[in-house]
Amino acid sequence: MVIQQIARIEDYFNYLQQNPSEIDALFKDLIIRMTGFFRDPEAFDILKDRIINHILKNKEPGSTVRAWVAGCSTGEEAYSLAMVFAEAMTELDRHFNIQIFATDIDEDSIKYARAGVYPLSIAADVSTERLLNFFAKNDNAYKIKPRLREMIIFAVHSLVKDPPFSRLGLISCRNLLIYMDSELQQKILHLFHYSLRQGGLLFLGSSETTRKFTGLFTPIDKRWSLYKHKGISSNYSSVHSNETMRNLSEQERNAEVKTDRKGPDMERLIEKKLIEEYVPACVVTNKMHEIVYSRGNIGRYLELPSGKANFNILKMVRKDLRLELRTMLYKAAKEQKKIVHKGLRIKVNSGFEDINLIVEPVSEPEFFKGHMTVYFEEAGQTGKVTSVMTKRASGKKTAPPPSDLEDKVRSMEDNLEIITEELEKCNKDLILKSEEMRGVNEELQSANEELQTSREELQSTNEELLSVNAQLQEKIEELTRSNNDLSNLFSSSEIGTIFLDINLCIRRFTPSVTRLFNLKETDIGRPLHHFSTNILYSDLIKDAGDLLNTLRVKEIEVQSKDGAWYIMSIVPYRTIENVVDGVVITFFDITGRKKAGAEIIKAHEFSRAVLNSINEAVSIINVKDLRIGDCNSSFLQHLGVKREDVIGKTCYEVTHHARNKMQCIKGDGLCPIDDTLRTGDHVIVEHIHYQKDGKKVYVEVSASPIRNEDGEIHQVVHVARDITERKLIEEEYRKTIEKLKKQLNEMKKKKR
Repeated sequence: MVIQQIARIEDYFNYLQQNPSEIDALFKDLIIRMTGFFRDPEAFDILKDRIINHILKNKEPGSTVRAWVAGCSTGEEAYSLAMVFAEAMTELDRHFNIQIFATDIDEDSIKYARAGVYPLSIAADVSTERLLNFFAKNDNAYKIKPRLREMIIFAVHSLVKDPPFSRLGLISCRNLLIYMDSELQQKILHLFHYSLRQGGLLFLGSSETTRKFTGLFTPIDKRWSLYKHKGISSNYSSVHSNETMRNLSEQERNAEVKTDRKGPDMERLIEKKLIEEYVPACVVTNKMHEIVYSRGNIGRYLELPSGKANFNILKMVRKDLRLELRTMLYKAAKEQKKIVHKGLRIKVNSGFEDINLIVEPVSEPEFFKGHMTVYFEEAGQTGKVTSVMTKRASGKKTAPPPSDLEDKVRSMEDNLEIITEELEKCNKDLILKSEEMRGVNEELQSANEELQTSREELQSTNEELLSVNAQLQEKIEELTRSNNDLSNLFSSSEIGTIFLDINLCIRRFTPSVTRLFNLKETDIGRPLHHFSTNILYSDLIKDAGDLLNTLRVKEIEVQSKDGAWYIMSIVPYRTIENVVDGVVITFFDITGRKKAGAEIIKAHEFSRAVLNSINEAVSIINVKDLRIGDCNSSFLQHLGVKREDVIGKTCYEVTHHARNKMQCIKGDGLCPIDDTLRTGDHVIVEHIHYQKDGKKVYVEVSASPIRNEDGEIHQVVHVARDITERKLIEEEYRKTIEKLKKQLNEMKKKKR
């Protein structure tokens, strides 16, 4: 009604009539789907033992075993029962044809159960062994294997309207009866008793019981509500009709049920009494005048009334005896002695017969106190009045003797007196009951007003609780999401973290930190110094304690026993209110970085050694600012400068301050760096410079580009080689050639 914004129940009723889909929605909201695999595992262990001993052990291999799971919801309970049967057959090493009927009133739940696909979270309720044996795991779900699925037949079924299954060895109906009233529980338990075989098992929820129906079931395990089917005695089904039980008071009903269910064998005791002395046809009645036993030919005196079956003797006795029998039963109960009325005349067929009517209280044993024995004793034939005699009398009745009339008058007076006493007693009881009811009615009215007030208060409180509950639900969902995010962060993070409280006890930790500390989930709450560590650092606890006193963050590189390196950081644990409530210790693995740094240093030393072994002057020029990033020793010797005077300086600054000034200045066309940057290729140029003493020196300068990962030139290798000797040899060679050519020309002239 809140969802549809309807205030009055009458309006919502009209809305239901106009919108059939709302009826389905309302029905689905009323259905409770609280179920799971192996709820109360100990109960299923006991059930498994009883299945082996009571159902399977005495059956022939290959025979059929039928079971019923009533109210199966989404099927977890039915599949749990199927797994129990499968394991029981494995233990017995015998195969049976298991048929489990799983029913529920909700069609959507049955469709879900038929599919047999459940989320990965069922691993919390189902053991690993059962998951391997009975489930096939997909990417994100578990699916029931076919051999288990074939045991179960799912169907939409109403316990109240639809006919039950029969010839069952086991019925499981857990936590369904608790949602029903007593009358419906009684109906369903009678239905279950009908469906079970003799000795079959009934498996209920831990909060359910059959204590009101001890005539139907015998408890096997009261704690887990496991019961065994038992037969009903004839007394239970024939004597206590529903109408009779409704007419009894609570005390009498309990007494009657106790008499018929738990008392000694009534037939055996009465037979013993009748054997001791000769008795005519008789019946035994209880306090309510219901016949509980009969003997002899009582058809002449009793007849079954028309309509609903009724075993009250005052309803069944012939009209000729009804008034006298009522009086005698009253006197016998009041005086507790045998009452005899001789010579009662009853009409039999076309004549009359005299009988002696005897009513005797049953005093022994104590258990039957309050019961009455009614004897119908023949007093001899009084002569039949035939049809001919009747005709001769011309339709006139024969007047009885005067003595009979006097007896009848006395009997009528006694009956009238008894009826008068009963009427006066009933009137007094009615007056008292009326006064009591009036007082009770006033109390009920007062209580009703108080309840109405309480109801309004409860309704207001309920609305507040609903609002608070909705807010709490949102907070719980938000907290669940945060916990899930935090758990995933911890699981995926390679940073080992330990959260400590103010006493340095473990509050939480990430999985990665277990490589350094031998921690388990059960260790939360224990002091950190109780655990051994793989870190080669002994002042961890001391540093954590100093942090709480000084709030000074500490970060240090530490090494583990297996050679790994970590940056250990110790910082305060602060709450949202910025209150220090503990310590956070993190371990960041830098083993790879350490190894890479060592490799870089090693490679740098190797390249330095190679660079220094080259005789040419080599320098590394950064393209961004044309400053020298590195050089070899030949470069320093060639220029006659120190290393600190070169690194970070431009080529012009170095050559300008050197002893021997080189004509390699940016922009003068002699430096190959510009050509290399322009063309991106290896460039070689030659130039001449003069020393202070005027000596001419030939130098070959080359530039080679160094590219980064993007293919861009970021450094240039600048190499200067002294080629003076080669140039002098070339010049000498050129002069010699020219001289030879000259001589050759002179010789040619002389020949001419």
